[in-house]
Amino acid sequence: GGMGRGIAEVAAASGFETILVKATPGELDQARRSIAESLGRAVKKGKLSAAALDATLERLTLTRDLDALAGCGLVVESIVEDLSHKQALFRDIESRISASCVLASNTSALSLARIAETVPHPGRVAGLHFFNPVHRMQLVEVVRAPSTGDAAVATCVEFVRKLGKVPVVVADSPGFLVN
Repeated sequence: GGMGRGIAEVAAASGFETILVKATPGELDQARRSIAESLGRAVKKGKLSAAALDATLERLTLTRDLDALAGCGLVVESIVEDLSHKQALFRDIESRISASCVLASNTSALSLARIAETVPHPGRVAGLHFFNPVHRMQLVEVVRAPSTGDAAVATCVEFVRKLGKVPVVVADSPGFLVN
């Protein structure tokens, strides 16, 4: 939905090669258009150059194929807030990514520990809780489940900083810090 698009937009604008895998119905072109329109508003406000807009869109791949995630160093999930859906998706993604890839959930309400316990390598699972609208909100919670490894936390913190945002590391508890 809008949150996934927002995270993809900010990542691509920050220089990351970004793959947006669309889990919900609707046209891929429509998602790309909505990101282009959002970037266009930033150009109008003088916050982004036209060249930067073009470069951002070039770094962005939209697909429905989870196999496209094979080369990623970090995957951020932002599907519907439903535990069994997230657990199934995490298992599916984990079977397709490299051993060093960090798997993050944008959940704000569900137990990260319950999501992590369902995958073979729970140490790579962390939370990356963005707030709406993603491009404006500076704070991002990096959520640590009991099983989350230091390397996964460090990867998430570095990612948030490279987005020009402020990472706050919090322990996994539904409701977290701000809600």
